[in-house]
Amino acid sequence: MAEDQELYQALVALRQHIKDTAESERTPSVCNDEVLHEMARLVPVKLSDLESIPGVGKAFIDNYGEQFLRVINRHERNIQGGGFLKVSINK
Repeated sequence: MAEDQELYQALVALRQHIKDTAESERTPSVCNDEVLHEMARLVPVKLSDLESIPGVGKAFIDNYGEQFLRVINRHERNIQGGGFLKVSINK
């Protein structure tokens, strides 16, 4: 399956938002580009789907999994509906 570039960019934007809004002085290490590329290629829809992506562990799933799945699911609904993607990274 080919990577969805529009989805990849939405995932990058979410990762940056998480980093920018971190409450600690240290920037959190959310995930690397390869993880985002795999998400854009595999398009996981459940938390358990994330487990099959190299570089994704329990901490990522517990801390960020729902946020990333929200972006992915919103993107997929938009694709199926034929509209333009409007990414909102707020809860």
